[in-house]
Amino acid sequence: MTLVKTFTLRFNPEHMQFDDTVLGEFVREHLVVSMKTEFFYFREEPLWSVMVTYRDQHTPSHLELV
Repeated sequence: MTLVKTFTLRFNPEHMQFDDTVLGEFVREHLVVSMKTEFFYFREEPLWSVMVTYRDQHTPSHLELV
């Protein structure tokens, strides 16, 4: 089964980067098919949105519908 999860990453001005710790952990633990990113501002705050498409590792691939 193919699933989708969206992460919204906040900019850390102290380190001058986006905190992608949660995204990195997720990617290491799941079988990622694709990622799509979008940068935007919300109420003058820079945000980075990442949509991750991944496969459920518990479903046999021969049963999947694409």
